[in-house]
Amino acid sequence: MSDTHGNQQMLRRVLSNENYTHIFHLGDNYNDLDDNFDLTEGKDLLRVPGLYHQGYNDKSLPAIQTYSLDGWNFNLIHDIGSLKKLKKNSIYLHGHTHNVEFFEKDKNVFTINPGQD
Repeated sequence: MSDTHGNQQMLRRVLSNENYTHIFHLGDNYNDLDDNFDLTEGKDLLRVPGLYHQGYNDKSLPAIQTYSLDGWNFNLIHDIGSLKKLKKNSIYLHGHTHNVEFFEKDKNVFTINPGQD
């Protein structure tokens, strides 16, 4: 999920209606999941900050997180435009634009934006 922007009602609706083992949050707002421990407990949680988060700007939080699964690297980043190069055998999950997108950029290089809401 991405760009939840404090919309706790939507976030809780999504987390309540899905059967999942992993949660990837792609920024804006990094702290949105903090008040939802009842729905995130026992799940693998990875998240990255958005461009305006203090942790992004002072580099106290990583702008990109990588999670490996079945030979694929899932790279979480808020703004894919900030990357200079995309790695092979990778799936880039990103937000920022609020638009749903799925592209195969190169052989075995994919970009996915879940959009907003």
